[in-house]
Amino acid sequence: MTGELAKKEPGGSPFDAIRKTDAQGEFWSGRELGDVLSYKDWRNFMEAVEKAKVSCEIAGHEPGDHFGDATKMIQIGKGAERSVNDVRLSRYACYIVAMNGDPRKAQVAAAQRYFAIQTYRAETHLSPVANESDDPMIVSLQRVLEIRRSQLALEREQAELRVRQETLEAEQAELSAKMSDTAAVVTCCAGRVELVEERAERLLDLVMHKAAPTTKHTGPHPSRVALVHILDTPALLKTVLEVAPNYNGIQRALARASGCANSTVGKILGERGLVATRDGRLVKKPLPDAGRTEGGDK
Repeated sequence: MTGELAKKEPGGSPFDAIRKTDAQGEFWSGRELGDVLSYKDWRNFMEAVEKAKVSCEIAGHEPGDHFGDATKMIQIGKGAERSVNDVRLSRYACYIVAMNGDPRKAQVAAAQRYFAIQTYRAETHLSPVANESDDPMIVSLQRVLEIRRSQLALEREQAELRVRQETLEAEQAELSAKMSDTAAVVTCCAGRVELVEERAERLLDLVMHKAAPTTKHTGPHPSRVALVHILDTPALLKTVLEVAPNYNGIQRALARASGCANSTVGKILGERGLVATRDGRLVKKPLPDAGRTEGGDK
């Protein structure tokens, strides 16, 4: 029957159902085989076909004898048709295409078994047997196919693991680079902090030197005299306020600059009615509430 679909025998294989014959013999349409093998994208199926051509040539066969260019008319709606590219496949071509497919797909595994057995029968001129398990060669061939499928599955898993390993190595390299950059930033910041702290120390040493009494006296302790001098000298006080953040506040900075105890600084600031604000300023303490008017609470 020329160019017609081979009749499907009851209980026959779906690959028998799409087998066609013409004057040149039996063949399969790549479009139809791809559908049976559950290829949703024609380009993905053609990738398997191209791999099969390479395998065919390596095996010593001429790809042109098993793979032929063809076209196929498909329905595009409302009874219209258009021509699309197709590929004419021999039984051997179908077998190689199936062997280059994903063996994890049940349809691909079934195709591998079907075309392997049919190719074996054609090459050995054997007639189908009622029970394939009665043919030791077919049983052996099925075992070989199972081993091959396991091998292909293992190769795919190894390829996936290699990709994963490469991804992890790239992520590790990126993380190492980020850690190096972070370490460099931390080192740089630490260096800057040291410079700031060193500068603050030098400034307060300078303030202490300028605020220290220049003559001996029998009055208040020299450190108290120095503190009063700092508070009364805008330039010195400004310097102390500038570096106060490095000493966790104005009061500690004044203690460092004058040599007074922190409690003494607080006491003198209180005597002068001053209080240190959180934003680094010295301001007058608010007076007690004196806004009560006549007739208010007594």
